[in-house]
Order: sequence, then structure tokens, then C-alpha cells
Amino acid sequence: MKKWTIYQILMLFLIFFQMWFLEYINEIRIIQHSPNGWSAINSAFVTFLIMALVITCFYLIFLFESKKKKFT
Repeated sequence: MKKWTIYQILMLFLIFFQMWFLEYINEIRIIQHSPNGWSAINSAFVTFLIMALVITCFYLIFLFESKKKKFT
């Protein structure tokens, strides 16, 4: 396998790990719910960070795909 394919597989594993970790956090309730109970989102920063991380992984997958096609 070429290195770009390996990088793509690593990005997919990273996305799967992120999703598993978020489910794990939700199950053990590390992130406490707000005491007011009116907001479903605890922190806008955490939500932004998660979204940025997932979008970056997808970006890298497509970037590695374009590099694969460029060199073949």
C-alpha cells in the first residue's frame, strides 16, 4: 500500500475513535449537564472543537486522495 492510502485509513480510524470516545463520555457522564437544564449544548467551544476536528479529518482524507492521483 502507498503511504497516502495508509494516511487515509489512519484518518478513518481517528474519526471512528472520536465518535466512540464521544459516546463513551456520554455514557459515563464526564461532561456535566448545565444546572438550568435549558440548553442541550453544554459548551459552544467543545461543540466547535469536535466539528472542526471531524471536518479536518474529512479534508485530510480528500487531500490524501488527490495526492494519490497526482503521483500515480
